Amino acid sequence: MERYGDFERLRRRCPVNIVARVKEDDGYRHLPRAGISYQGTNANDAANAIVALATDVGVALNVDFEWRDKEQAAHRGRRAQILLPASSRVG
Repeated sequence: MERYGDFERLRRRCPVNIVARVKEDDGYRHLPRAGISYQGTNANDAANAIVALATDVGVALNVDFEWRDKEQAAHRGRRAQILLPASSRVG
């Protein structure tokens, strides 16, 4: 939120549902530090949103994750990493 300066600019860039208030129903979770609430989504959409926003503001990203050990998982039980270097781009 600090990097975007205002909520509308962030909302236009963010690929998940967000609102500029405390909202804790309909799958929303509040982020007090940012003063916004976001709606939960699946892991793929969440990862895409994180990468999109980090790229947009130019911050480095290092995310370690693991697929669940269940039949439906794309890469059952495997671990992976998302690495994104910092850049000079600012949304």
